[in-house]
Amino acid sequence: KVFHLPVENSLAGRAIKQRKPQRTNRRLDEDPIKLKTGYIAEGVIYVPLTLGEMQVGVISAVHHEPGKAFTDLNERIMVGIAELTAISIQNARLFQSTRQDLTRRSKVVSALQYALTQDFKRQLHSVVGYSTLLRNDDSLREETVEMLDNIAYAGENMLEMIERLLNMARLSLE
Repeated sequence: KVFHLPVENSLAGRAIKQRKPQRTNRRLDEDPIKLKTGYIAEGVIYVPLTLGEMQVGVISAVHHEPGKAFTDLNERIMVGIAELTAISIQNARLFQSTRQDLTRRSKVVSALQYALTQDFKRQLHSVVGYSTLLRNDDSLREETVEMLDNIAYAGENMLEMIERLLNMARLSLE
């Protein structure tokens, strides 16, 4: 279970503030330890989850076996677990951020592909088509025919450039 509890005046809060593990074990002459969760325990240890200077939480371990106590070895093991847990949390955050960035980029590339294929290519095909049709008119002067050839040639070049852009956009999504 995951609990989000206030940590003021608690071992968990002290672990966060002091940036080091906190543990307590019940002595034989004491009552069992009552945790904020309502559970009764014989011992508890809290270890802060730290990423560089940032605190991301606290992990804890509780035992219920009378007469047993958390030891220095148990604490070192918990610190190792906490370090790996903090790294896992950071990796999960980076993965989520990367996924969101990829989704945004994918949307941009899709919009670009749509604009290039639907808008630009259609317009260019019209320009190339009309210039080709006009060029076949025998009544045109040679100068006009040359201009229409230039228009058709430039249009074909632009269509090729758009096709290359679309191919690069497709590759960026792979």
